[in-house]
Amino acid sequence: MIDRWAYHAAKHIKQVVPQHSASLAVLTFSLSIVINTVSIVLVTIFLSLLLGTFKQSMIIMVTFAILRMFTGGYHLKSGLHCILVSSLLFVLLSIVTLPTIYCIIFTCMSIMLILYYAPSNIDKHSRIPKTYYIWLKVMGCLLVAVNLVVLSLPFALAFFVQAISLIRRR
Repeated sequence: MIDRWAYHAAKHIKQVVPQHSASLAVLTFSLSIVINTVSIVLVTIFLSLLLGTFKQSMIIMVTFAILRMFTGGYHLKSGLHCILVSSLLFVLLSIVTLPTIYCIIFTCMSIMLILYYAPSNIDKHSRIPKTYYIWLKVMGCLLVAVNLVVLSLPFALAFFVQAISLIRRR
């Protein structure tokens, strides 16, 4: 569905601006990423406002996204599934309350998962040369390690779920 919307929008752009340098395929791919991202943000905002967890949901969504830039992770096969799963995950995590010890446990587990698996599944989604992958791992670990000082449960939950998404069969 998302790909179809992106294709029709790209086709329209090519009709309006035929000299546009990007191919139809490149425009379609780029627009599908934009539609997907904007949809996740809007659905998360809507659901979190309904539940009264706006601040926590936004913290989780942004934290998850920042760590994902450094570490990569699993990609769902459908843009619609990505929107639904991501938005629901961000909002559901925002209602979790746990003692501080779990914040430390989830943060430490995230660091271990990042050390072992990161970066994961970015070779097809990034132009970053493999020689820099070690720095992505280091940046991911440092980002998560900051939470050992901050002790934010939303950070810990977002980091942990993102770290779990790194796991894949080898």
